[in-house]
Amino acid sequence: MKKSGLNRDTIRHYTKIGLLKPIRLANGYLDYPTSSLSRIELIKHAKAIGMTLNQVVELLDPWEKGVISDDQKMLIFQEQLTEIDTKIASLQQAKCYLKQKLAHLKQTMEEQVA
Repeated sequence: MKKSGLNRDTIRHYTKIGLLKPIRLANGYLDYPTSSLSRIELIKHAKAIGMTLNQVVELLDPWEKGVISDDQKMLIFQEQLTEIDTKIASLQQAKCYLKQKLAHLKQTMEEQVA
């Protein structure tokens, strides 16, 4: 699973919560099918758009099996877009606040030097 770019603990965690489904070999080792790599990529993308691991666990199997309709997929994507927009707005407010504080601090420091 080195190809996945994930560390051992993450792979173990994903296995424990059911995101990855290894095969136990006769020697007791776990073997991950090559399909695990595409599943890991899907998990990475889901996390990148703001989905929690719990959401991924709930959606991944039905998504891959085609149980989730296109309308439901659109709704999921729209909800994620709305959440991302909310986070962006919050970060923009925080950025503005920090810029104001930085400008005020610079002005105060300049006045102290003068």
